[in-house]
Amino acid sequence: MCWATSSSPSCCCRCTTGWGLTSIYRYLDDRFGSTSHRTGAGFFIVSRTLGATARLYLVVRVLQDMVLDRLGVPFWLSAAVIILMIVLYTYEGGVRTIVWTDTLQTVGMLGGLLVCAAACCG
Repeated sequence: MCWATSSSPSCCCRCTTGWGLTSIYRYLDDRFGSTSHRTGAGFFIVSRTLGATARLYLVVRVLQDMVLDRLGVPFWLSAAVIILMIVLYTYEGGVRTIVWTDTLQTVGMLGGLLVCAAACCG
């Protein structure tokens, strides 16, 4: 077993098992067969899609209730504009931009968690 500075699953699998695994799906395929691999990957895709949909709905709903209702903007238009903005942002910036955005979002969420923990405990 080795200790890695990266927290990526592929590094952990390679270092701790010595099996040369790069993902949980490879393990499922090797251990249980391709049906298990595909089922696991399918559940992952479905769960990510449902999670992204729930987060998008929550953002649109909050914006709608706090700001856009007062301006007379219908919900369907708010959702369509935000989805269009997401598509354009992804298309123009590419995956690299998304990775940076996710990194900044994670830092912000962890910072918020620390502030909440300090407020609750302090």
